[in-house]
Amino acid sequence: MRRTLLTAAFTLAALLGAAAPAFACPNCKESNSAGVSDSDDPLAEARAWNRSIYVMIGVPYTMVAIGGFYCWKHLRNGPTIGV
Repeated sequence: MRRTLLTAAFTLAALLGAAAPAFACPNCKESNSAGVSDSDDPLAEARAWNRSIYVMIGVPYTMVAIGGFYCWKHLRNGPTIGV
């Protein structure tokens, strides 16, 4: 148990140490430098970034959930032979 924990901690430290900084895509750089056009709400840009991140994270999870539901639905009665 201790060896497994030590190996996991070393692997995590190696991955975090080797991580490179993330660079924004060209469209994100341009929109960020342009600034927020709506001066009434200073948090509008932050809200837009959060929503886009939620969409980017939500799509893969939704696809996995649909695939899992499909497998569960068709395999819950057990395997069918000859059909």
